Amino acid sequence: MVVLSFEGMLTAKSRPAVTVASCPDSLLEAVKALRKDFRIHVSAGSYHDVLHRRILTKPCNRFRELLAGCAKEAFWKNPWRAKVVDRIENVRAMQDGPHILVCIPGGKACDWERHQLYKGGFVAENYAGFDLYLKVCTNADDLREFLCRKTPLIECLPI
Repeated sequence: MVVLSFEGMLTAKSRPAVTVASCPDSLLEAVKALRKDFRIHVSAGSYHDVLHRRILTKPCNRFRELLAGCAKEAFWKNPWRAKVVDRIENVRAMQDGPHILVCIPGGKACDWERHQLYKGGFVAENYAGFDLYLKVCTNADDLREFLCRKTPLIECLPI
């Protein structure tokens, strides 16, 4: 029994870690359904989840934003950054080797998130040397197929 667990740990460590960083609302449940089978992380969220509905505070109005000296930016961007940073740093602490960040395009918010991973975005600027890769999938089935192929880095862009 211990040997099987040890072998399982070796298999998990030999594959790159995978985090779905960006995904449209309409595909999020299908992506989350892949977590257990493929042991992936999902930091992508939904406007309708508990974090966005109950926990994040939104500015009451534009006047309050101006008084606080806040930059005009959608309220969800900083928590998204924090979730991605959390995954990058925790995966790095737990596992050596490559870490693939997956994005599934699906609108302006997904476009903004994906661009944070490219040169000039905060991930590329602050996490160079972390052995990060970007994989853009078209939908949950495309992600499943990528995971079934054992996440080949040749299909990914270095970040």
